Amino acid sequence: MISPFARKAIAGLSILACWGASLALPAIESETFGGTNITTGWTILLIGWLGPLMGHFGWFANAMLIPALAIAAGQYGKAPRLKLVLGVIMLLLALNSAFWSYAPDDAGAHEIVSYLAGYWLWMASISATGLWLLIDAIRQRTGPRGTKRAS
Repeated sequence: MISPFARKAIAGLSILACWGASLALPAIESETFGGTNITTGWTILLIGWLGPLMGHFGWFANAMLIPALAIAAGQYGKAPRLKLVLGVIMLLLALNSAFWSYAPDDAGAHEIVSYLAGYWLWMASISATGLWLLIDAIRQRTGPRGTKRAS
């Protein structure tokens, strides 16, 4: 039988592996003046801080990922409110990224014509972290079988 610590470590490392792979893989294909352009996750990570200028804030989930995984997998059992807040923020950032439709570059913003493997792995890693935190926070606030824990 796998210990709870080992399960959390495996889950956290799997999420990190998905996130790392998302950076190495092609993430989007966008229209340019001369055809189409494929952009890797690494490039998006480098220029993503400009996203708020276009109303997209998903890039900030990258900065939150490592601390969020540490909180989810760590011994922070007494912090269900922190897990709840972080989980909701991570899911909202993933939702904001689901509506990303234009990619900026030095020639302006170009329409995204397809989302590639890197994008979907990134969405999966951010969403999985948010869900993990959210579910863990709800479990800590309720007792066995959904009964309210005494405070």
